[in-house]
Amino acid sequence: YDGRTYAFLGLERAGGVMIYDVTDPGKAHFDQYLTFSEHVSPEGLTYVSGQDSPTNQPLLLVANEVSGTIAIASPIHNSNDADYYPEDEEDQDCLTADTGKHLAIDCGNQYLVMGAGELTWSLVGEYDSELGEGASEIPSYDVDSARAFVVNAVTSTVDILDLSDPTMPNLVHRIGITNGEPNSVAVHDGIVAVAVAGDGDEGSGMSKQDSGYVIFFDTDGNSLASIVAGA
Repeated sequence: YDGRTYAFLGLERAGGVMIYDVTDPGKAHFDQYLTFSEHVSPEGLTYVSGQDSPTNQPLLLVANEVSGTIAIASPIHNSNDADYYPEDEEDQDCLTADTGKHLAIDCGNQYLVMGAGELTWSLVGEYDSELGEGASEIPSYDVDSARAFVVNAVTSTVDILDLSDPTMPNLVHRIGITNGEPNSVAVHDGIVAVAVAGDGDEGSGMSKQDSGYVIFFDTDGNSLASIVAGA
């Protein structure tokens, strides 16, 4: 983005997302660290480029396992805050602190530790499954439909979210998975591929070493095909 290449690392145990500038891999450096107070334990991250985003600005989708939520962040140029923030700094009620090496900004719902970069990633939208731990694990994104597909281990589904307005994501439909446990999802050219593991629960007669499946759907959740895969 903006001539730079970034790596996003989710810290599932510690919480938060580390962002590194890897434009020159030999001189990769810390750019910023961000956390969101209502979003706990980021397990899956998906980057949506500005070209593919409904806002024409990049989006970072953060699926949080413990809170069962999705946080949506977007970059803001530090030199152009007034063009992006709907409120001034006083209205945001943010506090700043010097950590000794980096500047930290605490806005209540978001805590950010700044590096030397020219961007600030800010929370622009959020979705709460209201199902708690395990309801938001791995996200993927489809460009044409502007939908996110999220693995939900609580209901054994892949949840379809409408992101046409990233500030107000909403649940469209849940794709039920009945022959095992969904544990990953990917989308390409309008085809949704869901990785499904064997049940393996005690007394189920199944083992997690049994063969799993990849089930294919369209972006409306209609089943297309299924193939047997490895354990």
